[in-house]
Amino acid sequence: MKLIARGAEADLYEVDWFGLSRAVVKLRRPKAYRDPDLDRAIRRRRTLNEVKLMSKANEAGVKVPAVYFFHPDEAVIIMEFVEGPTAKALLEGGHVEVLRDVGRNVALLHRSGIVHG
Repeated sequence: MKLIARGAEADLYEVDWFGLSRAVVKLRRPKAYRDPDLDRAIRRRRTLNEVKLMSKANEAGVKVPAVYFFHPDEAVIIMEFVEGPTAKALLEGGHVEVLRDVGRNVALLHRSGIVHG
């Protein structure tokens, strides 16, 4: 597994998915400062919610990575690797037209009852 990103909650790794394609493994890390039982419950709930929202977003017409596998109790999601630059790289490169696509997709999400808060 090759670490490709580290966030506040999770690490993202690039992996070979059974020789068929590249995939991303998202592992939510335990938080040492939280009670272990509470931490497991939070990571489990967030993993389940993320997979459900990805499915709902897909149904709304938003392009999202395909989920190959998830295990809520281990707080792991394995999903399609999407080739291309990050949104940050596009914006830093002056490609502000991507914001129109972001706006269209946010509208699709909101029409489907998906909000980020």
